[in-house]
Amino acid sequence: MKPVKFVTERVMFHISALGSAAFMIILVLFYFFLGKTRLSFELFIGLLLVFAVAVPIKLLFYRDRPRRRRFSNLMEKIDAASFPSMHANRAAMIFIIMSFYFNGIFFAVFMFAMSLLVSYSRIYLERHYWKDVVAGYVLGLIEGGLIVFFL
Repeated sequence: MKPVKFVTERVMFHISALGSAAFMIILVLFYFFLGKTRLSFELFIGLLLVFAVAVPIKLLFYRDRPRRRRFSNLMEKIDAASFPSMHANRAAMIFIIMSFYFNGIFFAVFMFAMSLLVSYSRIYLERHYWKDVVAGYVLGLIEGGLIVFFL
């Protein structure tokens, strides 16, 4: 592997982690312990909503990832499914929720750029096709909007 490709893959791997469920749990706990319980609650509800919406879609409209994975049980099948991208879903939702909570244009632009970068990393790392990422991102925008306006 070429050194530049190795470095960009490592960077993209870490950027991709910003859309993971583990990172979102860290955000929920971080804001909870900072005393920002409303933001923490909205992010937690968002995390639950991502799973409630994306997992059934993954099962009903199963599609292999670009680098196909084998599975032998339901949990592995969910993880092996490419459509929709849950990383892009969470990244877009975090962008919407946090942008409305902190209410600053520069912060919103930064969060938007980061959410797009997380989404692109999924394609770059060959974890998803672009349609998976777009679908996940749109779902995240909708879910984030629902949370912001109804909670």
